[in-house]
Amino acid sequence: MESTESKLGAFFEKAYWMQRGEYYPETHAKNIDELSQQFPWDRELIDTLYRLLPHFDFVAEEAVKKFKLGEKTNEEAYQDLCYPIFSRIPESVKKDVWDLHLSSAELNGEP
Repeated sequence: MESTESKLGAFFEKAYWMQRGEYYPETHAKNIDELSQQFPWDRELIDTLYRLLPHFDFVAEEAVKKFKLGEKTNEEAYQDLCYPIFSRIPESVKKDVWDLHLSSAELNGEP
């Protein structure tokens, strides 16, 4: 059975590919339909993640770096994922994204 982290990783990869790293409103509906077929999550969650993905993913990656470099504690760095702009992203998904970036940093040999 595929883990939540690997599902999120696959979602991020597919969504990034669709957006080419930016949000394009003209292809939004078609891309949400395609993602909804591939990922059996709530359509509203898919839409929210898709819209915020370029920014949210960057913030998560930077927060993990700050934690790994000792600039912030785990809790302080994680709070970066709780900015008001991300309030529509469920806490469980924020935690999964945090874990995804944390494990990715460890796999890449980052401090």
